Amino acid sequence: TAIAKSKQQLLQICNQRKWRNQQADGSEIDIDAFVRHLSDLRNKVPSSGRFYANQFLRNRDFQVLVLVDLSLSTDSYVENLRVLDVELESVGLIGLLSGGLRENTIVAGTYSETRNFCAFEYLKHGHEDWNMFYKRVPGVLPRGYTRLAPAIRHATRLLSQSDAKNKILLILTDGKPTDYDGYEGRYGIEDIRKACLEAQSRQILTKAFAIEKTARHYFPQMFGSFEILP
Repeated sequence: TAIAKSKQQLLQICNQRKWRNQQADGSEIDIDAFVRHLSDLRNKVPSSGRFYANQFLRNRDFQVLVLVDLSLSTDSYVENLRVLDVELESVGLIGLLSGGLRENTIVAGTYSETRNFCAFEYLKHGHEDWNMFYKRVPGVLPRGYTRLAPAIRHATRLLSQSDAKNKILLILTDGKPTDYDGYEGRYGIEDIRKACLEAQSRQILTKAFAIEKTARHYFPQMFGSFEILP
């Protein structure tokens, strides 16, 4: 199936093997170390005896946070599919594909009710198994408005605390920034753009995904990297 093929590709990327030289034992001879060993013996210098090479599994060192827009606009339909359902199914696929990897993906939902209430709800903590996400999904409901910047800044803080080498923030949203305290228009767009720039300044790769085709008119103003999904 397509899922099985994609999972195999992901495993190949994240579970690459690398040679480690100067080992006490291994499947191959480390030629350079062996030559130095012979030279040490000739000169009566103590040798470590570590002249083998072996392979080890190198998991890519990364931390991922998926931020899902839960605002009321996700209750709309695109081609007979509810936007929120498409978002949650897309995140669920990450769990299916990454099974077997030693990763700790965080999934959080966000919505707002003015600047005084910006929700950041965990759908999956980093240490939890993906089954916890699947159990919580039926209880996820669309609510509130789209004020993404505070959630992006909080996600940036969480990722900054990780000691992972690669930090990735994925944002799934369908609509323009909006709230009933004047967050629409240029102000909201610039706030989100600034939040993404702050994430990038901390070496966090940020990418947004939209389902609505109309997003192409305003997504370039907010996100440096984005994709409009079918």
